[in-house]
Amino acid sequence: MHRILAGLNWRTCAPPDLLGLAAYHYCVYKAFGQSSAAVVAQRLFKQTFAQLVGQLLPAPAMPMTRAWSADQLEQACAAAWLGARFTAAGLSSAPALLTTLDPLLQREALRLCSQPEPASRRSFSRILRYFSLRLPDARSHLVSLLDPSRMAVILPVPTLSAVPEPLQLGLDDGLASELLLLIELYQAGLQDDVIVRRVREGIQYLLALRRDVDFLEQKYSVFPSSVHPYFQEATYGAALGWPKGDLGQVLLLYEANRLLGDNELAKIAELIGLNTLLRTSREATDVIGAQFYQGAAGVAHLYRRLYQVSGQVAYREGQYFWLDRTQIWLDQELASGSYSYEHRKGNLSHGLVGIGLVLLCEVAGMEWNWETSLL
Repeated sequence: MHRILAGLNWRTCAPPDLLGLAAYHYCVYKAFGQSSAAVVAQRLFKQTFAQLVGQLLPAPAMPMTRAWSADQLEQACAAAWLGARFTAAGLSSAPALLTTLDPLLQREALRLCSQPEPASRRSFSRILRYFSLRLPDARSHLVSLLDPSRMAVILPVPTLSAVPEPLQLGLDDGLASELLLLIELYQAGLQDDVIVRRVREGIQYLLALRRDVDFLEQKYSVFPSSVHPYFQEATYGAALGWPKGDLGQVLLLYEANRLLGDNELAKIAELIGLNTLLRTSREATDVIGAQFYQGAAGVAHLYRRLYQVSGQVAYREGQYFWLDRTQIWLDQELASGSYSYEHRKGNLSHGLVGIGLVLLCEVAGMEWNWETSLL
């Protein structure tokens, strides 16, 4: 895996892929002390950062006139994660570069609050994620954006009788990732009552959507993946992976228990989480490949997170099961040429980089929380 990723032609990779590769090489540096990997990570970071700023601010005196795209927000979060790691490792002056983005993202967040549209909720959450990765330097930005009046406009609490637009519930910029972010911010020192209240209300909303599972009736998921407006129709499925499925909700319930001190949440999390371990077939998981986002690598990584937060050994066993599946499918996919294109190799979510990071974490026995830029 490392031989393939180290041999990638950077010139053919998209900017988001370059930051994923930079994260991978940084983790290689931390795992094995390879200084050459650190050099590659810094080079990729600076190259991609320059491109991102060039897209947003072509000239120093030119105001930003267009909204940020989803790709640009994703790149900003990845850059913030890398910048914090570079600083901790004494590798570069990344924070000085990131201060260029801070006011631009603050301005975009305020624009989203004043001109809300269907995609605004996800974009605003992604900006909060960026600033969370910039703590403690970005504390003032977060305090401003977490103002209750702004939150009420841009992140309205869903109710069973009113969802104004399609609402995703998983880790793919959905309600679970939104609430996990608020919990992280509270634990990082932004201990505002509005955060506790919103987490509690969000958990109550999710729990009200639970249904009983019945494998014979092919009802595998306890929680829906999304809720649609008008008829308030919840969509359930069999998916068990990173972007959607019960594992993300279980992680949220464990973390919410730590914030709210409600042991009943931990009991619910354990009941649902252990039930997912019975789901290993294709029809019960929708998992048919190795990749991170919707494949076995993402499932393995989620079980790793669940083991860390709960100490439940069964989750560790689930992680090993899906790591085995990851390697089996990866061998088959490499042999069939599934990753023959550079963008398939370099992509974190759907390519080899995400798989490589999952395997590297296990081989090195280290935690870098690289997935926080995706939440």
